[in-house]
Amino acid sequence: PIHFGVDLPLTYVCRGLVHFQKSNFEQALSDFDKAIQLDPYLSKAYYYRGITSLAQGNIDDAIRKFEIVVELGNDPDIMNDAETYLNDLQGK
Repeated sequence: PIHFGVDLPLTYVCRGLVHFQKSNFEQALSDFDKAIQLDPYLSKAYYYRGITSLAQGNIDDAIRKFEIVVELGNDPDIMNDAETYLNDLQGK
């Protein structure tokens, strides 16, 4: 666990990205899940969880996470990227 006196969701996202870059996908997913648990409106956590699921070949989970990013609609840059992934994955 990360200890700063408080659990910061973005800290888990950042650590998850480090794990992802090292191809430690299960650890990355765990960190993204923790970020989502701490802040269920954090689009970046869903987005990068979707990217990680995609890297593992778990298309259904990736689609669902990208859909959540679009539904939340609170991070325009991430939302646009998620929509692009959705269109590609769903053959649109």
